[in-house]
Amino acid sequence: MGLAFLAIIILFLIYSSFKWPGITIAYLFLFQIFNNLIFDQVGLQSVKYVTFIVFLPIVYFKHFSRQKVFEFKKLLFRSTISKVYFLLLFYIMFYTLYVGTSYETLYLRKFIFPGTVFFILALYFFNDAAIYKEVVFGVVLFSFLTLLYLFLFKGISSMTSVSRYDISEEIGIGPISQGRMAGMLCLTILILFFNSKKTLYKISLVLLFCIAFTWLSLTGSRGPTLSLIAVFLAYSYLNKSIFKFSIALVILSLVAIPVLIYYGVFELALFERLTEFSSQSDIESMKRYRRYLIFFDLPIGNFIFGLGPGGWGKQIALSDYSFPHNIIIESILEHGIMGAIFIFTVISTGFRQFYKRIGKINSNLYMNILVLWWGYYLLNTMVSGSFIQGNTNFFTLTAILACIYNQKNVYAN
Repeated sequence: MGLAFLAIIILFLIYSSFKWPGITIAYLFLFQIFNNLIFDQVGLQSVKYVTFIVFLPIVYFKHFSRQKVFEFKKLLFRSTISKVYFLLLFYIMFYTLYVGTSYETLYLRKFIFPGTVFFILALYFFNDAAIYKEVVFGVVLFSFLTLLYLFLFKGISSMTSVSRYDISEEIGIGPISQGRMAGMLCLTILILFFNSKKTLYKISLVLLFCIAFTWLSLTGSRGPTLSLIAVFLAYSYLNKSIFKFSIALVILSLVAIPVLIYYGVFELALFERLTEFSSQSDIESMKRYRRYLIFFDLPIGNFIFGLGPGGWGKQIALSDYSFPHNIIIESILEHGIMGAIFIFTVISTGFRQFYKRIGKINSNLYMNILVLWWGYYLLNTMVSGSFIQGNTNFFTLTAILACIYNQKNVYAN
């Protein structure tokens, strides 16, 4: 059955590569975890990159080979985001070659692949607003296919009966990765719901949201949940339609909440873990909170040149390649001034895109969704993951942000 599931995915990718390139691009860049899972399921983990190796050239020659090389060079060498990204990369390379050891060399390799490779390729393949609608629907489709795979082959409901730390081994994908995917799906469905005028379409989206939110609740991931709420509230505010969204959200809640209560969603791990924020002692006992205290207690001299790539694990946690679970802290502490320039330039550019795109009523809906995805993943990087672990999608979306910044036609849907 696993082989049949994989065959269906491969056949669909063949068709979409010719018909809907954006859907294939979404799979190749944003669903590598899902791709690896289905190959592992049938014992073909050694060839799991075959989809990327085969389908990316097909999409390129069929749809992108005529794209102006000049625009790609402009993004690669002249865009602000690319400049600070490659400055950071050169700093890591310099530190590794002249100061570091084999420890930093391995860090550099992990930084380059897959993060830097995906960043560069995304600059080329996402620099076309025409595929953004297909990319959005590709994310919705493959998110549900991931959930279907977990249900059919991994017994996703078993997450409620095992320790949170054992979920990755039991299911094949950790709770944070699942939570991010489910939260991204919830966010996408919400934006599509509030921008739809067809009643049947809205009803379908409500049902899909209930499924996606149940999945998010099963993971028990607070970061994706809080990021989802924050980004949606920001979208509502910048869209200058708070009243309209509030009314629509109440209507959505009247339908969704009884369904969620009936299926016991509010008894799941997510809501139990969210209650930990109600007590100061519970907050202070969190490992992430203690990591932040360590950061602010460090001497100021550590923040000039940084502790070096992987410095948190090497000099503070004394655990190879461990990280503080906050990309701002990691950027400043490990890469010093250069890291600070990188992360604050990316964040400021992203915020400008929020105001520029989402605040305009007639702006491109699907372009807005991609910007919202970037904001969602940015907030997630504040509480989990690092430069070399768990945040590949963030760097891919950062490249997409540079592409959106470069787009001239931002109003046609």
